[in-house]
Amino acid sequence: MLKLMKSLEEDYKVNIEHFLTLYREGETIEKMTEKLNVSTAYLRLISTLLHLRLKKKCRELDYHNLISKLNPESRNPKIEALEEEINYTLLKLVSAEKLNGKLGIENTILKKKVKAIQNDVYTVEHFETIIEQNAEMLSKLATNTPINVFPSQRTDPIPYEGLCAVLADLHIGDLTVAEETGGTGNYSYQIASNRLKTYAECILSYPYQSNTLTVFSLGDWINGTIHGGLNTTEESFVESLYKCTQILYDFLKTLSKVYSIIIVHAVGGNHGRVTENPAINKKYADYEYLIHKTVEKMLEVANVANVSIMYSKSGYIFETINEHKILAHHGDMQRSLNITNPKSVAELQAFCLTTFGDTFNSTVNGHFHNALTVSNSYGGMCIQAGSGCGTNTFSFVSGFPPKRASQPIFFIEESGDLDTVSHISIE
Repeated sequence: MLKLMKSLEEDYKVNIEHFLTLYREGETIEKMTEKLNVSTAYLRLISTLLHLRLKKKCRELDYHNLISKLNPESRNPKIEALEEEINYTLLKLVSAEKLNGKLGIENTILKKKVKAIQNDVYTVEHFETIIEQNAEMLSKLATNTPINVFPSQRTDPIPYEGLCAVLADLHIGDLTVAEETGGTGNYSYQIASNRLKTYAECILSYPYQSNTLTVFSLGDWINGTIHGGLNTTEESFVESLYKCTQILYDFLKTLSKVYSIIIVHAVGGNHGRVTENPAINKKYADYEYLIHKTVEKMLEVANVANVSIMYSKSGYIFETINEHKILAHHGDMQRSLNITNPKSVAELQAFCLTTFGDTFNSTVNGHFHNALTVSNSYGGMCIQAGSGCGTNTFSFVSGFPPKRASQPIFFIEESGDLDTVSHISIE
């Protein structure tokens, strides 16, 4: 935290002591920006990185929490070091994005400087350095969470593969209070963890089983830093990174005790990206790449050898299970996608043939928070996942119909037929 505060003072020319004084005295955002000579956006960034909410009723508590963190006796050096590294990276990411997003940048030299900053910060290698340095510590933290192996309902003999689960749109970090949604939605870190444990139990008790479990992890695990994520994330963005890795790690480690092999095919969503523009170089260098690669390393440290995580850098997965071909993706990059419209599905099929040199039987996507299964004309189904968060504040104030949190489970027979798709409520 001290390193971050020093960086804020150097990079933004902000007197942190003055900022904290104004913050604690209850000054309005307008007054604070005027006295500190910073924009509202940077003021919000600074407060977010310091875990300080700007609502006046929260300020006294958050201020004391910050002071407590600065107390040498209350600090965990390993956790603090990791938090400093991720916070510092986030600061540079946002700084680069703000620079790159300014309209009217014409100066070639300035553009090159901005690009150099992005290349230095967005690189996967930087993320992987964080992973290597901290996986063991994170693994030890995660294993402190109680892990239960649920009783299996499986019967022998069972096929080698066929059982498939989907993890889409968990939006961990999104805080939804029942009072703000008319009682139709309620979500927090603890609720997300409980729902993934419920989903694990549903997978293990599913009537159709196989020795291999295939998991399609289709993005939006995290609330993120774009689309207003920094302002709506519970506690802090850094905390949501911790929680995501812990919840995914616990989920996979629980199932690894029962299934011979677990194969995780993962892609990023729109909320995990570091920029709102999906068509950027190294778009896979996002926070969900960081989450999955961290969990992969944590499992390795914990000697869990039967789980493989494969992260697609293209944003698309083309996988064959029992000769049944599946195209899986988050859903946001297919802007006109509508699985109930045969023309839209045909366009997706043409894309699949052009990209992978083959056609799909079935598709799986997330993004829309709307659980659907539609038969297609290609010998399979189009499966659209619901969400792990269910109704949240955004969907409620936007007038969308209330939806229960759900995730799909489906089974592909040894014959290659996909006849069984279940959208499982995890509330």
